[in-house]
Amino acid sequence: MNDHKFTILAPAGCDREMQYVISWVFDDVLGIPFKVMFEQNYQNFEITHGGSARKLVIDGSFVRQTKSEWLKPQSLCCYSEADIPFLDRRVACLYGKQLDSGLWLNESDDLTELGIDLFGSLFFLMSRYEEAVTLSRDFHGRFIAADSVVPVSVIASRAIGNELIELLWKLLSRSFPFLTRKLRCFRVLPSHDIDHPSYYAGRHWTVITKSTLKLAYNERDVLLPLNHMCGAGMHYLGNYGMDPWQTHEWIMDQSEAIDTRSAFYYIPEVTNEKMDSGLDLCHPQVKMQIKRIHERGHEIGLHPGYLTMENPLMIGSGASKLRRLLYELGISQNEIGGRQHFLKWSTPQSAIAWQQAGLQYDSSLGYAELAGFRCGLCYEYPLYDLYARQSLELRERPLVVMECSVIDKRYEGLGHGGQAFDRMSALKAECRKYHGDFTILWHNHRFTDRRERRLYRAVLDE
Repeated sequence: MNDHKFTILAPAGCDREMQYVISWVFDDVLGIPFKVMFEQNYQNFEITHGGSARKLVIDGSFVRQTKSEWLKPQSLCCYSEADIPFLDRRVACLYGKQLDSGLWLNESDDLTELGIDLFGSLFFLMSRYEEAVTLSRDFHGRFIAADSVVPVSVIASRAIGNELIELLWKLLSRSFPFLTRKLRCFRVLPSHDIDHPSYYAGRHWTVITKSTLKLAYNERDVLLPLNHMCGAGMHYLGNYGMDPWQTHEWIMDQSEAIDTRSAFYYIPEVTNEKMDSGLDLCHPQVKMQIKRIHERGHEIGLHPGYLTMENPLMIGSGASKLRRLLYELGISQNEIGGRQHFLKWSTPQSAIAWQQAGLQYDSSLGYAELAGFRCGLCYEYPLYDLYARQSLELRERPLVVMECSVIDKRYEGLGHGGQAFDRMSALKAECRKYHGDFTILWHNHRFTDRRERRLYRAVLDE
């Protein structure tokens, strides 16, 4: 039983940051009562419990390194890995150092010492600290995996933040065996960015013809061009049932088959005519889709356009437009979340803008070029404003898999077969290991390809 609070004596200098991460770990993740006190003369974290003489000491390198160098390049860490005797694989170490003994962990009767800065490393991952420090960006203005201090091979396969949480739990339970922790359930959270609500609306007939012929070639189906031409005629008459990109009913069928629900994120406003190809929210086909999604108990969310990443006014305008439509359609949701178009995210500006717009969660934080664990976590958590140095109410649902990251040649290029399935399945297993959230993004318009339907079903069912 957790009858007494833990007392955590913490090094002063980054008080809000450490309060933020400790509160999330102890309250939200573990469910263990605690109190934190910050001391000027402390270099490390000292954890004690009122009912025990034991003490757990954890390195405090992050505070020592950043308190006078906040958001400066010299405050960044160097990735390393540590051997912990009772673990079956090495643990990520972002901040910390080996103990005087040359080991990362010393255990004696009343004292356990750890050279890994668990709390500083977790803060670094959760806040995306390096993304506010490192200026390098890709063509779309995105921070990329290759510029992270965490190796690409690690990002692609391991939830290192969850590893650190499990290490903390093991140390706590070894020192204080009476402890219990909060139970968690593994969840599959499918979401769908509706970049293209319609195959026909707003597209010139030449574009439709070219894409139809390409699809017919890929599918080896000579009847597809005829079907699509018939669908175009029906669409013109206001019957959208033959629109090949209107895959929402099929998507919801798949989610309901595994007892979950899908989230559908719509572009509210065109900010760049080339990059934002979504229909206006007031288009009859979009309204019909949204009404049907709500009727079946699934979620509608926001997908702000290409130019909104650092523009609070645009994000706020899009959120207001979506809310007005939901009100008009008589739809009430407890919360509205979503994802930035092209995964264009700027730390911390995007999070600040989302919170100002009254949104509840974001799920943009994955890498376009690489599936895996950008935040090191498969748990939902509150984001942090690195400028104002305070916790936000906006929550992050880290994105683990986007279909094109795995399938497409311009990214991992694993195609639609066994390699892609194994890759996604391994990431799902990593999330299941920690009773976390397997967040998977699959765009609605890609389900015209039967190979993608098969792959998606296989990954959901695995």
